[in-house]
Amino acid sequence: MGPGLVFLFFGAMVVFAIVSVKRQMDATNAEWARAARTLGLSFTPRSMTSRPDLSGAVDGLGVRVTIEQRGSGKSKKSYTVFRVAYPDAGIDIGIGPETAFHRMGKWFGVQDIELGDPVFDEAFIVAGDPSSLAGWLTESRRLAILRLA
Repeated sequence: MGPGLVFLFFGAMVVFAIVSVKRQMDATNAEWARAARTLGLSFTPRSMTSRPDLSGAVDGLGVRVTIEQRGSGKSKKSYTVFRVAYPDAGIDIGIGPETAFHRMGKWFGVQDIELGDPVFDEAFIVAGDPSSLAGWLTESRRLAILRLA
């Protein structure tokens, strides 16, 4: 095989890789754009050097959705991260998705306040002062959080 043929082969591989990445980016951007329209958020598309980003307000709460990578090497994973800026309610509150890890943690005393909303209680782990949270985490706030999940 001559040098010209080798160069042509590697050139074709590079073009194939670029086209594949571009198709994946276009598909990702289409899905994120659809989510942005559904939620009424602004959308910054994914590019070769950046990840997609959604931001704006949902039900009066500041929202940002991004992708973060955690770990390193073979255990490096991408996560979709939802951040909601709540107005200062004067209470300490923590809300996150309930995972198998959290369910196991309950055996060891990890706090999870049950609010009596089966859908919300199954989806999220809630920590804070139970007497404050029950009144603050109203049905409309729970629905807004569920809508983002």
